[in-house]
Amino acid sequence: MKETKNLSEFKGKIYCLIDTDNQITGDDIKDGLNSLKIRRLSNKHYIDETDLVTLDNKEIFKTEIENALNPKIFKKVLHSMTNDKKYRIDDDIKVEQLKNTDFSASLENYKINHFFDENTGKNKVEFAEKYIAELKSLSNAQQYIPNWIKKIKKFYN
Repeated sequence: MKETKNLSEFKGKIYCLIDTDNQITGDDIKDGLNSLKIRRLSNKHYIDETDLVTLDNKEIFKTEIENALNPKIFKKVLHSMTNDKKYRIDDDIKVEQLKNTDFSASLENYKINHFFDENTGKNKVEFAEKYIAELKSLSNAQQYIPNWIKKIKKFYN
């Protein structure tokens, strides 16, 4: 039988990132180690910057990964994938001025979750791949990377 190592002997790093649901769960789970971080995405207000909060943080503003991306790239990729009017983000929403995609009282107005669920959920994967490709294609990509992603990257450096 193989011996299991104590967590304090673990050499790597683990970053657990979860959405914030309408109800808090897991608030008794703590990081415990410098090599382990557990955080929830949080958009405390509709157009404020996305933050990473600990699980014991009582703020429960529902935030999914789709609500925490750069809005300009999000809109461009979404519009490149579909011409369906129910998924088109209005031009009067000035996405260049926003820090995340939790705009217009949430993406629920645009039924984005329905779009991601279509094609047996493959739209979400394709969107993620195209989002990353679009970001990498930009000469000034750093300015479009949200601070919450920079914090995660810093953890690994």
